[in-house]
Amino acid sequence: MEGLAPPVALSGSEKAEDAPCAELGDWNACSRLSNPWELVEAVPGLMLLRDFLSCAVEQSILKSIYATSWTTNREDVPRKVQIYGARRCGSEFPRDQATQLPPWGSALAKCIVMALRRTPQTEKCSSLDKLGSHETSVVYVNEYLQSTQALNFHFDSIHLFDEVIVGISLGSPCMFSFAHKSGDRDIVDVLLPSRSMYVMSGGARYDFLHGLRANSLQGNLRVSITYRTVADAALTAE
Repeated sequence: MEGLAPPVALSGSEKAEDAPCAELGDWNACSRLSNPWELVEAVPGLMLLRDFLSCAVEQSILKSIYATSWTTNREDVPRKVQIYGARRCGSEFPRDQATQLPPWGSALAKCIVMALRRTPQTEKCSSLDKLGSHETSVVYVNEYLQSTQALNFHFDSIHLFDEVIVGISLGSPCMFSFAHKSGDRDIVDVLLPSRSMYVMSGGARYDFLHGLRANSLQGNLRVSITYRTVADAALTAE
């Protein structure tokens, strides 16, 4: 891809043969995966799990997403989005403003938590207990087309959200880019395959900005699903 550095090499970490992959029609029966978690050495704290979802489950989720109405964000070129769970009001997330997660969103959250409980990097993370609740988690669905594929480098607030952030990629693969906050390192491009899950924690969460550069999309359509959990200090009763 012109203008992009080759994707950084990935190295296998501890195996996660029993990480879950939901089977179509039975989200509670998660099968075992033979693929290991992969660590991105240039971005400490960034993990990738390939083929987290089967093709059938991917298509089932996309069908449900596109059967639901979209809104648009406030980018210069607006992108279609769907938002579920905790709702931000200023610097707070009132519990009574939260909206229910869609059935696929709740089921997918359970599988994500099961996967993260099986890797040393995140197995003891307390925020995972919040990930499936609509009051304490936020789920963003973003549609990326050739005309809307760029995403400015940014940093997710540490005051509003907990450490671990999880993303699921559906549709076309893309290059996910990281820039160190110090500005003294080259940008790192990581290929996110279709149906994969990435996890940002540690240095990837706190020391790097992340975004999508021009020509990042390797196809015509990508749908991303991002899970964040709300920091306790930002949760209010009403």
